[in-house]
Amino acid sequence: MPLSLIDYVVLFISSLLGGVILAHIILFIYGKIRKKPIALSYIDEKLRQIESGEGIKKEIEQAKRKFVPVFSELNLIKHALLLNVFTIDELSKVSKENKDVIESWIESAIKQSIVKRLSENVYSTIANSLPLVEIQEITQLINDESEFLNRYSDMIIDLDERERTEIAKSGIKNIIYVGWDDDIGPKIDYFLYSTRLIKKAIEDPSFLARLMVSGEISVLMETDEGDKIIIYKVDRMREGRTIPNNLIAEIAPSADVEEIKNYLSNVKNMIEENRSGELDIKRVLIEAIKRI
Repeated sequence: MPLSLIDYVVLFISSLLGGVILAHIILFIYGKIRKKPIALSYIDEKLRQIESGEGIKKEIEQAKRKFVPVFSELNLIKHALLLNVFTIDELSKVSKENKDVIESWIESAIKQSIVKRLSENVYSTIANSLPLVEIQEITQLINDESEFLNRYSDMIIDLDERERTEIAKSGIKNIIYVGWDDDIGPKIDYFLYSTRLIKKAIEDPSFLARLMVSGEISVLMETDEGDKIIIYKVDRMREGRTIPNNLIAEIAPSADVEEIKNYLSNVKNMIEENRSGELDIKRVLIEAIKRI
């Protein structure tokens, strides 16, 4: 059926209205995009904070509030006991510790039943819950370590921090040189750190002897306490006879064993190449470290 004039007018007006509505929809969507969704605005804000350093500073400050240095904690325990009942301001004044540190310590001390909250800002120590035994044990360990290092100071391989760092980078926790005594057998001659293994080997010669026997069978081994070690046998000459010595590396669990074996092999060869009765093990170790 042919369209009349009225039909054409209706179609024209409908098309015009449709275009207007579509234009409004497009403009509405564009306006929303320009205003940015909340998520995009949040991202922009965080990026600006990072650029200005504000966000990083805030994270660092929050981390500081959660961290209480060991000696600060001991200091706070002492002054909390002296006050017994205290506020954060009072404890901060007598201990000379930052209030943020005190707040973090109190939060932890409450969970451990060392401190109890009496009111919103008043606290009290619970003396019978303080870890006095642990504190005494730590004090004793510190004293024992100091005494041990003084007693065996001549056996310590005196390397500087750079050389110690190079050793640690390779996964070596300690280097030990075991000599030989005709009366007692194997004995510790030199060590880098006073580790658990060293102390046991010095205090119990039979333990060291068993360790050396095991080293004859296996280069890589683990002690009953879980210390992972690599042992290399070193032949030294004394008065025309071969004396069995040993080179030991205590290693980290994730260390590259083959790399450390190569390193110890180099040290072993350098020692064996020296045919004199006296040998500066420290010098040999330092020279080997420089090759890493």
